[in-house]
Formats: sequence, C-alpha cells, structure tokens
Amino acid sequence: MSARQRPWSVYRASTLDISSEMLGLALAGNSQDPDEPVLEFSLACSELTTPNLDRKPNSFVSVSCTTPPQAFWTKHAQTEIIEGTANPMFLSSVAFFQDSFINQQTQIKLSVYDVKDRSQGTMYLLGSIMFPVKELLQDKNHTLHLPLSSAENKQVGNITVIAWQLEEKREQRVPVARLPDTINGRTVLAVDESLTESMGIRAKYASLSKDTLLRSVFGGTMSRMYRFPTTDGNHLRILEQMAESVLSLNVPRQFVKLLLEEDAARVCELEELGELSPCWENLRAADRPSFKASNLKADKKLEFMPTNLHVQRMRVQDDTGFGEELAMLEDMSVGIMDLRNVTFKVTQAISTSSPDMLPVITGNRDGFNVRIPLPGSMFDALPREIQNGMLLRVQPVLFNVGINEQQTLAEKFGDTSLQELINIESLARLNSYYEQFKEVLPEDCLPRSRSQTCLPELLRFLGQNVHARKNKNVDILWQAAEICRRLNGVRFTSCKSAKDRTAMSVTLEQCLILQHEHGMAPQVFTQALDCMRSEGCRRENTVKNVGCRKYAFNYLQLKAFPKHYRPPDGTFGKVES
Repeated sequence: MSARQRPWSVYRASTLDISSEMLGLALAGNSQDPDEPVLEFSLACSELTTPNLDRKPNSFVSVSCTTPPQAFWTKHAQTEIIEGTANPMFLSSVAFFQDSFINQQTQIKLSVYDVKDRSQGTMYLLGSIMFPVKELLQDKNHTLHLPLSSAENKQVGNITVIAWQLEEKREQRVPVARLPDTINGRTVLAVDESLTESMGIRAKYASLSKDTLLRSVFGGTMSRMYRFPTTDGNHLRILEQMAESVLSLNVPRQFVKLLLEEDAARVCELEELGELSPCWENLRAADRPSFKASNLKADKKLEFMPTNLHVQRMRVQDDTGFGEELAMLEDMSVGIMDLRNVTFKVTQAISTSSPDMLPVITGNRDGFNVRIPLPGSMFDALPREIQNGMLLRVQPVLFNVGINEQQTLAEKFGDTSLQELINIESLARLNSYYEQFKEVLPEDCLPRSRSQTCLPELLRFLGQNVHARKNKNVDILWQAAEICRRLNGVRFTSCKSAKDRTAMSVTLEQCLILQHEHGMAPQVFTQALDCMRSEGCRRENTVKNVGCRKYAFNYLQLKAFPKHYRPPDGTFGKVES
C-alpha cells in the first residue's frame, strides 16, 4: 500500500517498556507528575455486527474498573461516539491518573454500545470483555486483541487495546519496543518521538500540581486525554485540563473590601461637616412636593435641587431576551475599560506557601494596584526595572460577536451598534499596541508559529472583518484570538453563563490550534471537535453548573448558530442555565 493510500486514522503507539520490578512503582504513581497518567491506552474496534445486518453501528466504549477487594464496578470513562462504521478507531484515550489508585490486579471492563438515536439517547449493549491491568502490561507488545461477547455469549466483533508509553525524562528515555506493522489488518504508522519528548519537557514546567505558582491559584483540576493523528502520519498526545481558581473568590473579596473602606472614609468625612443649615433642614421637614417646578428654577433656597425631575418607566414582558445580552455586553465593556486604570507590580514572594503566592490589591476607585508575588527563580529572571518596582499596565481589548437566535433578531430588527463600536475601538487599541510593541521589542521574541500569515497581515484581515457588514462574522473572534496568542497575550472567553456557547468556542479554538500549529490531520477535525465536546472537560463543566451533562441548547437555537458552534447530537437539551 502506498503512502498516499495509507489510512490516515491509523498510527503506531509508543508502548510501555517497564521491567516487571517497575510495574508496581509505575502504577502507584511514584516519581510521576500528578498531571501525567500512570496508565493510558487507546481503543479500536473491528468487525462489529448488529442484529440488523443492513445497519452499521454508531458505537462508543464505556470503561469500568474494579480493584480487589472492591466488589463492584465503577465507571471510569467513555469514548466519543463514532457513527456508521463497523471498524471505529476512537480518538479519546483512556487515562488513569494517580488518584485512580489502580494496581496490577485491577480489572477493566470494556462495554461497547450501539447508539440508535443520539438525540434521544437510546442505545443497547452490543458486547463486552474484561481483562486485568497486569495482562496488558505483561503482553510482549503491550497490546491486547480481545473478542467482544454479547449478553447471549455470541461474538459480535473485536476490540484492540494499545497501551501508550509513560512519559520519562529525556535523559532517562529507554528504547521503545516496536509494535507489529499491522493491527487487525490495518497499516500502523511510526511515531515521531520528538513529539512526546517536547511535551515531557513542557509538562515539567507547567504542571498544575507541581508548579509552585500555578498550584497556589488553581485546584479541582479535571483532565481528559486524546490521541489525534497528524498530517505526516504521526500522532498528537493532548492533555486537556480544566481547573477552578481561588482567585474567583480572592480577588472580588479584596476588591469589595477596598470599596467598603473607601465608602466608610467618605461617610466619616460627611459626618465631620456637621449639621445642615436651618434653611435646608426646614425645607426637608416641610410638607412640600418632592420636586422643584420649572418656575422655581431661580429660587436661591432651592438651587441645590434638580428642576422638574421625574422618573418615567414602561415595563414590557415578552420572549425575543436580547436586552439581557445587551446589558451583559455593556457591563463587560465597562469592566474592560476600567482595567486601563489598574496597575500591576511584581514582587518576590516571601515564601512558597499558597497564601503568600496570592495577589494583593490596594487602591481606591481612582485606581487600583495588583501586587503579584512570584517564586524567587521566576522573579530573578525578570528585567531589572520590573524587579525594582516598575508599575505595569495591561492593554485591555474586547471583541464581541453574537451567534445565537437573539443576535439574529438584533441583526434583522434591532440594533447592533454597540457591538460594532466596541469592536472598532478595540481594533484601534490593538493596532496601536502592536505599533508600540515593534518600537520596543523585536518580533523574534514572540511565540513561534507555523502560520504563514504574519502579524501585520492578521491585523489587516481583522480590520477588514471588523468593518465588514457581515452577520455573525465569527472570523473576528478567530483572528482576534490568534493575534492575542501571537502577541503573548492573556485572553478570556465568555458568554452569558460561561458554560454553553463558551464551551463551543473553547473546543473550536483548541481544534483550530491543533490543526494549524501542531499538524493535526484535517480529516479528523470534525471528529476531534465532536470528541472534545462530547467527552471533554467542557461537557463535565455542565454537570458542575446545572447537574446535567447537557449543553443548554435546543434545536431551534442551534439552527441560528454558525456551523462550527453546534454540538453533536445527544449532548444538548433543555436545562436550566
């Protein structure tokens, strides 16, 4: 089979190469990064059969485990659903981390389901198989080819389990055992070991569990792992993480405390002024209308009162909800502008304990300062001016593009001028920042990119899209995100609840990065996107918020969404958002 004919979805796995004496240590997680799995394997099925021979299954694998003396099964993970094939190869790998507490005696059960209707969630068990962890690790190639049996004990296909190599320090890397050239008759491609080497190096410095700074501000980390094929026949190993931040409470608490202290000081100042003059006291006590008529506007005794002031209201209750979206956008734009009055000062932390690594806020409504403590090794690497207390400012910009049905109504019958104004102003500030940046620093200090488009071109394209009269022009979001990354900026993505549309945007951006910067095969783009949305961290985020593994969309809403922002069937429904 020529290289052009080789199936893109098959690739060789680097396998576990651990002596029998090391099995227990590796599985116990000793000397392992808590962010790295102690065991990871990928799954592929072949020759799946259904009772209806005219129909190919829509299958996924549910993974359960039990460790003696535990007498019950615990669901651990499941793969994405792959539709319409008897030979699915799943992109989401199965990872066991230190907190899984598995050992060689742990039994793993693989249950393959056929989904008849994704939107309704109707499915049935096609077949299952069990094996001990020890069997996988002790196999010569660390690969198991297992038959799937139905409830009636009939063979309904096969499943292949491929264990992946544990990450090691590059200087301790040992030769990797080769797998056979084919698995179930399918060609298996070689792996570029530099991919895993580079990831191992990065993980050592960016671990949410080991890095002193990150560990102090993040917790409750959730992890998912994937193996995506690349255009050159290799694979990408992706660790997706979602973590909570103690700053969500810490920063607002400090901010509100400062506001209260400022207000208390003003109250004291007013009290020191003493009593109002008898004239004003008499006016306050008199039985008068609570407004100043226009014919009294020249009255010296009433000059402190506004003339003919009334409040006029009209309350209308209907369905169309655009007002809420508009109010949120107004609040966000004001918050972004307020960031211009915030300064930052980097200090050396007095210790590496978590409380000493948290930021400290000082100041008042005229301007706030955020003091950011860093570990000594990081602080020493900073320029001398910053070490000496130089105040830093951020250049905040906001780009907004509505994508739901309310945006459709606003574009047809309402007003989108606020969104347009915000995007135009942010574009001007972004261009200005880039011009200032070029005067101070060379472009080669920026992150490297595989993109053939230079920053000036990206800014020009963004300008064209911002000024174009195009509905739901999500190219604005994509280009603004790439420019931010290329300028080494920090970016936030949000919608009204930061849950559903945000999940669509975050997963889309992750897949775009994997394809454009890491060579993920374009043939798997849609499958990878659906995989992250159905089995990734953002699906679990819905459970944390509303107690249900569904995005809060309905079919009518999704018809208004741009194509790339629509989740796979079966992952959404009507839930309280």
